[in-house]
Formats: sequence, structure tokens, C-alpha cells
Amino acid sequence: MAGLGNPGPRYSRTRHNAGFMLADAVRDKAEAAGEWKSWRELGEYCRAQTSTGQSFYILKPATYMNESGRMLSDFCHFYKIDIRTALICFDDMSLDLGRIRLRMKGSSGGQRGMESVIMSMSTEDIPRLRIGIGKPPKQAGDCKDFVLSSFSPGEWKTFCAGLETARQAVFEAVEHGVESAMNKFNAGTSN
Repeated sequence: MAGLGNPGPRYSRTRHNAGFMLADAVRDKAEAAGEWKSWRELGEYCRAQTSTGQSFYILKPATYMNESGRMLSDFCHFYKIDIRTALICFDDMSLDLGRIRLRMKGSSGGQRGMESVIMSMSTEDIPRLRIGIGKPPKQAGDCKDFVLSSFSPGEWKTFCAGLETARQAVFEAVEHGVESAMNKFNAGTSN
């Protein structure tokens, strides 16, 4: 699984770093999770296991959101990983705050990190988990400012509940496949 975001403390708890926060949450709850290691100065990765012993990698590209595909392409090529077996996790402002949605493939939906992954891998057949960060206020002129903003305390509580659901969905996907996770976690989701 790969969580998309922006490196550095300035972005650590912003909406756009939902993918990084999920990667950290998955690592924290995984069995036998290793330390974060640098991957060719393109990001960090670690190896972990589920409670049933299923081994998997967790990646956090450090190339900033818009070039997330660089690390994924390099990592997948080196380890001969079929991108169709990966799960790319990122923020989505078209989903209500705290909601998640899994899909097996599709366009980027305008999310620049996912767009970079699709371009780098030359396919839209990439499983993904979208994490709802809420919609920008109607008066907000620039979506960039919104996604790079922090959550209010009330929003943070709702977001963290969604992050926990997303973490459970990642483990379901690793252990039983993305379709199983879709069946279990997409129920009742309208987006």
C-alpha cells in the first residue's frame, strides 16, 4: 500500500496528507513492522505483516504529491510488483469528511498524486482508496489552499474516525483482496 502526501512538518496534519497519515496508522497497527527506510531519495518504505502473517510493503513517496508516481514506478519495477496488486491511498475532497471509497481502477478524478501514479505506470488499472477530506467552503476560491489547510478540532475527530475505517479497509484488502474490501467498506457510500 502506498499513502500519498507531502513531506515535511509544514504539511504533516493537512488534508492533503491523509494518505501519509493512513500509511503511518497502518504501520503502527501492523505486526512485525520494520522501521521506515529511505528508497533512493524518492521516499520511505517499510515491510510489515498482517495478524495472519500476510507480508506487504508500506510506501510514502517524498517527491511531493504531484510526482508521487516516480517512487511507485521505481519501487514496483525493482521488486517486480504488479501495480494492479497495489493499493494507492489519498485524500479526496469530493467525498464527505471521514468517508472512504475503494475502486479497482479509473481516472485520477483530478487528484494530482493519483494522476502522477497513472502516468508513471501507464495504466488506470490501479486499485485505490480515497479518503474524504470534505468539500471546500463555497467562498473558497482556490482548492489548493483548502487541501493544504489543517482540520478544525471538530473535523479532526471525524477525520480520525474515517482514518480508522480506512486502516481496517487496508488490512482487509491485503488479507482478502481489494474486491472484498470494497464489498465490506463501500456499502452505503454514495460517492
